[in-house]
Order: sequence, then structure tokens, then C-alpha cells
Amino acid sequence: MFSSIMDKILFVFVFEGRIPKVVSKINRSLFGYFDVSHNGLYSYSRLGLLSNFGVQRVSKGSFIVDELYDKQVFDILSKFNCKIQRYYIKIKKVL
Repeated sequence: MFSSIMDKILFVFVFEGRIPKVVSKINRSLFGYFDVSHNGLYSYSRLGLLSNFGVQRVSKGSFIVDELYDKQVFDILSKFNCKIQRYYIKIKKVL
């Protein structure tokens, strides 16, 4: 049995004092969404700004990403003026 330890970052972010419509729009631009048009005739998967970083969403307002992308992801989140907390974690993966 082989195990490896991966360095990850848990990002937690909060949008304070924003209406749900704005928060929804920001979440769509960050994580992407699935779009259906013409009564279900066409469907599209829209990518978000964080789609290229292998984001694993934990819950609303939190996700895990490789430590390699720390600065890029932090810069993207900073543009939305939200409170950001970062937790550096190690995940043991057994292969």
C-alpha cells in the first residue's frame, strides 16, 4: 500500500451585506454553472474563473485547492471584496 501527503489549502469566504441575487451571480462566475435554453433543447456547461484550478467544493463559501494555485485563487477572490480565510492543510491519500 502506498500513501502520499498532498499540500492543500482550504479557502473560506463570506460575502457580508449582499443580497442573494448578487451572491448567486458571484458564485456562478467563480464556479461556473449548467445552462439550459429553449425548453431544454440545448444545454451548456459554463466554466467559472476557478474551473482551471481543480477546485473541490466543500460547502457554500468553502473549497479546497492545491497549494500550487494559492496566489492565483487568492487574487481572483480578492476582486470580489469578500472576507477570505486560508487554512493550509495536508491530506493523506492512500493508493
